[in-house]
Amino acid sequence: LGTAGDEHVDGSVGEHHFESVFHDHSAVMILIDSETGQIVDANPSAAQFYGYSVDELRSMQITQINTMPSGEVADLLSQARSRRLGHFMFSHRLASGEVRRVDVHSSPIRNGRPLLFSIIIDVEDRVRAEEELATSEEMLSAVLDWSADSTMRLDRNLRVEFVNRRVVALTGIPFEAWIGRTVAEVGFRSDLAEPLDANRRRVLDTGEPVAHVYEIDNAEGRRWYETVATPMF
Repeated sequence: LGTAGDEHVDGSVGEHHFESVFHDHSAVMILIDSETGQIVDANPSAAQFYGYSVDELRSMQITQINTMPSGEVADLLSQARSRRLGHFMFSHRLASGEVRRVDVHSSPIRNGRPLLFSIIIDVEDRVRAEEELATSEEMLSAVLDWSADSTMRLDRNLRVEFVNRRVVALTGIPFEAWIGRTVAEVGFRSDLAEPLDANRRRVLDTGEPVAHVYEIDNAEGRRWYETVATPMF
């Protein structure tokens, strides 16, 4: 529904089609006067999402929904009107008082005055899940960092995402040198790196832990180690 240039919705056929799409679509849609911030129109899906009637929404300013300071909202409306910006992440307050994070996609149109046609997508649950996952990962990394066992976390391409202090101490390789690299790229001999990688691929393929015993020279001398690769889901 976005356009490359200003779309004119006045005119019988175009206006009828726009109004049909706007009012019948299941997506949350509103029309905003880009100069004043007045909500000019809202579809039934917007009324259901925000908890206001369509008539109530038409009587409101966007700043009554958007939690940002009014001056910042006015600046973003101006940017959207001039097409310098068309995608936003906002927090919108519902009639119940609940605040939900939303993705807003706006495009300028003209219907006798400059308007912003905005599609609002509720992303609160997704963002909250991402934040909870990030917090969990931070907590896990903090616990593993102080483990007496050498611990590392790899992605599906066998590139290192995390190593703990024990790995750094034993190998003498700084934390930063590990991140984003395979064990071969950080300097492990091929006769060691290749079987380690093969076992880790088995873990990814089967979802089952795999143990591997190997001998390596490190800061504590020549030692035998057992490593257990375990899937993280």
